[in-house]
Amino acid sequence: MRQAVREPFGGFCEGIASGVKLRHEYGSRLLSGDFQREIRFLGPESSPAFVPAPEGNGCIERFFRTLKEQSLWVRHIDALKELADALEEFRQRYNE
Repeated sequence: MRQAVREPFGGFCEGIASGVKLRHEYGSRLLSGDFQREIRFLGPESSPAFVPAPEGNGCIERFFRTLKEQSLWVRHIDALKELADALEEFRQRYNE
């Protein structure tokens, strides 16, 4: 969560992401006490996906497919630094 709010909000502090909805599934890591406390601290409104509607995850699945097709499957990556650079390049291009 802190990584997700650091750049768009300029850091992380109590309530910094108020007014934002956080859509998430029902994975155990997302329902854990630590993650839920972090959500309450940072301030986004929790918006869990509907359990019987797995297609609600389609947006992120499509994003991952685009990431792979446009960035990861078109180059050979030998080192973790190269992967980090490729992901950062994609993030900047995608957000523009």
